Amino acid sequence: MNNGGGPACLRLRVVLTEQERSLANPSVFFLTDELYGSLKEWIERHYRDRLVPGDLADPELLDESRRALDELTRLLDLGSIYPFQR
Repeated sequence: MNNGGGPACLRLRVVLTEQERSLANPSVFFLTDELYGSLKEWIERHYRDRLVPGDLADPELLDESRRALDELTRLLDLGSIYPFQR
């Protein structure tokens, strides 16, 4: 927070009252050890270690991406936000 590290967006600090904090979705706004662990597991399950041009022609890539996004929105308690989830 003191003029160092990372992009400016990572240095953003928003002061909230207790009431404002209670209204925020904790899975999106507050990184806990538990959420960090869940996100790390999600990344390890869904992020490919490489992507080659031929993969872009594989219809399974779209299905794989949708499954990952569906799981992520559930993990973050966002509900169905993508058209394919409806």
